[in-house]
Amino acid sequence: MLIFRNSHFAHIESKVLIYHIFSVIILSVSLLLFLFFNHTENHFLASIACIFAHGIYSLTFLELWTLAQISYSKDIILAARDQQLNRQGIVYLVKVGDKKRKARLQALLSSGLVDCKKGNWFLTRRGRFLASFLNFILWLVSFKSVG
Repeated sequence: MLIFRNSHFAHIESKVLIYHIFSVIILSVSLLLFLFFNHTENHFLASIACIFAHGIYSLTFLELWTLAQISYSKDIILAARDQQLNRQGIVYLVKVGDKKRKARLQALLSSGLVDCKKGNWFLTRRGRFLASFLNFILWLVSFKSVG
């Protein structure tokens, strides 16, 4: 990732995600080839551990990257630090929040996960499938509250 750190590639969420997907595919294929020639139980378990560790790394990295890129709370903290959290500052932050909300909705619309008819937003078939999948994951880990 250090190679791509200052490139345009590293500033687009979907490309960062693709980078991580591509790297886990390369890792998995490499480990499968390794296991083909060295098929012991310990090698198998070590390979699974490597893939899981990569998954934890990727999810952590993507979460931190997203928070650093689009965190509304970060903007509020910076405004408070710079003593700009007055009426004008709050109006500005409301505009920033609206802009971020619109950008996220546009991204969801472009991806086909949501649609908007007569001002009402709803999940598409693909969005319902993804929501069901995410709810299944929450059920698997026995998550009690989504915040």
